[in-house]
Order: sequence, then C-alpha cells, then structure tokens
Amino acid sequence: FFKQKTAYEIKECDWSSDVCSSDLKSPQRAEQFERRAERAIGAALVVLALYLLATSARALLSGDHPAADPVGIGLLASSMLVQPLLGVAKRRVANQIRSAALAADGALSLIGGGLAAVGLVGLVAATLYGLYWADAVAASIVALVALREGVESLDLSRRAVRRPVRRARRARR
Repeated sequence: FFKQKTAYEIKECDWSSDVCSSDLKSPQRAEQFERRAERAIGAALVVLALYLLATSARALLSGDHPAADPVGIGLLASSMLVQPLLGVAKRRVANQIRSAALAADGALSLIGGGLAAVGLVGLVAATLYGLYWADAVAASIVALVALREGVESLDLSRRAVRRPVRRARRARR
C-alpha cells in the first residue's frame, strides 16, 4: 500500500480499505480489485453456507434448540429489519455502477437478514411450540441459498479472469 505515493495520492486514499482512488483510475487495476472483492465475498458465502449446514446438522442430531435471550432477540429483530434494506440498496447501487462485488456483498447482507428472520422464527417455534428442529431446518434452507450465491459469485469472478486472456489470444491471431 505505501509504495512511494505522492502526498496528493495519499490524501485521496480511503483509509477504511487499502484502495486509493489513484489506483482505481486504471481500468485494469479497478477490474482487478473488483474481481478480488467478488472472489472474497463468494468464498465468505460458501464458508458461511458450510458452517450453517454443519451447525444445523449438529443441532438436528443432538436435539439442541435456541435459548431465549432478550439481547439476542433484540439483535435478531434489528438485523432482520436493517440487513435486507442494506442488501437491496447495495444491489441497486451495484447495478448502477456494474459492480459484481457489491452485488455479492448485497447478497451477503440479504442472507444476513434472512438468517436473523430464521433465528427469530426458530426461537419462537422452539419456545412456544416445542419445535426444536424448526430453527435448524430453516437455517439449512438459508445455507443452501448462501451456497448458491457464493458458488455463482466465484464462478462469475473466475469467468471475468478468463475473459481478458481470451481477448489477448484473439488479438495475437
């Protein structure tokens, strides 16, 4: 990151990430950042899905059920309301600026909202009706959606990497 930049370039840096606006002025460099971000988010979605599937299977096999906690309920309720709004906004902006990485991040936010809703429903079902398995089954469904989104994101980033290679081969012919 700190490779001999001018004072002006350092001033334009977004310190919350290691990306500087001067780095993104090159279309190739911006595309490289985009692919890396999309790949990282896709991998995060796949890891999240695998984790959810594993914990759901463990909960179903052991008969574990969620415990009612006022702080946890508040966090789930606020996440259930905020995350989908954030996800939709991210996807809207992603479509406008044509950012696959931001679209994948929007999917991650939507999945977070879905998980919060599933957590609340599972908690209610287990507490009021004794359906200890409802939370795990619903989380498995969300996990499958996350897995699909993650694999799709990884596939898109992989195809984006191959495209410039094909163009270069065609140019040589």
